[in-house]
Amino acid sequence: MTTNLISIVSPVFNEQEVIQDFLKETQENLKKDSYEIILIDDGSTDNTPDILKAIVVQNPKIKAIRFTRNFGQQAAIMAGLRMANGKAIIVMDSDLQDPPQYIPQLIKKWEEGYKIVYAKRLKRRDSFLKKFTASIFYKLLHFLTDTKMPKNTGDFYLLDRKVVNELKQLPEKFLYFRGLTGWLGFKQSEIEIIRPKRMKGTTGYTLKKMMRLATDSLLSFSNKPLRAITYLGMIVLMTGIVLGLALLFKASLFKEQTLSPILLVTIIILSGLNLISLGIISEYLSRIFFQTQDRPLYVIEETYGFKKE
Repeated sequence: MTTNLISIVSPVFNEQEVIQDFLKETQENLKKDSYEIILIDDGSTDNTPDILKAIVVQNPKIKAIRFTRNFGQQAAIMAGLRMANGKAIIVMDSDLQDPPQYIPQLIKKWEEGYKIVYAKRLKRRDSFLKKFTASIFYKLLHFLTDTKMPKNTGDFYLLDRKVVNELKQLPEKFLYFRGLTGWLGFKQSEIEIIRPKRMKGTTGYTLKKMMRLATDSLLSFSNKPLRAITYLGMIVLMTGIVLGLALLFKASLFKEQTLSPILLVTIIILSGLNLISLGIISEYLSRIFFQTQDRPLYVIEETYGFKKE
């Protein structure tokens, strides 16, 4: 139990089937605390907006933000952080795969003096493909970046007010909060959780969105892909020189004038590597382009339950 205000920040996207259950379980695990719950509707196309309106009218501790369209989970989290008033802010999904029963443990760790507390997944009751791709992603991320990031975690964590204040000042357009919180360097800890299967509704986190988040996380915290292009270029150059000398020697020795099949295959491979290299460089350049446009991360259509200024 804490007398400090606890803010729950939870992105919502087409969660009409589960949002009531989420709020019930979350409030049951906060009943001894002073709290507010901020739900960010990230462009839902079902009845979620109407449900949120009705809930906010009935409960002054629940507030809602509605985007004009889908701007993405990370943008929704930032919107919630900017509106939260708590001394500690807990970010979690609203689909009950981040079990509210672990909220008291997060708060307890925070009261011990930790500024960031992650919920580490001991078990993931997801599909084999999702677990496999997640494993590959985290291994690649930790190999490519020097920023310390928690393993086997999602967007279920507690942030101290100091951490949130620092996050709000960052000018990032391509957000990856698990990386940003690690980059800030505040004192961190973790609790262990078991992540259940989704019981109701369908996930809005498509493969396309997961790929976009993976790309943002890798390119925002590492320049190693660019360095890899340089190293690859050196290797290819040396290989080309050796191969070229070998072909010249063969042609002079055996008086062959035809193009070697090996040379043709080499040209095809090099063309592919060249396109991949250009693609990586283009990804970095596109981030600079979008960053300089300085567009807002999101556009809010309506807010419910917040005090009018």
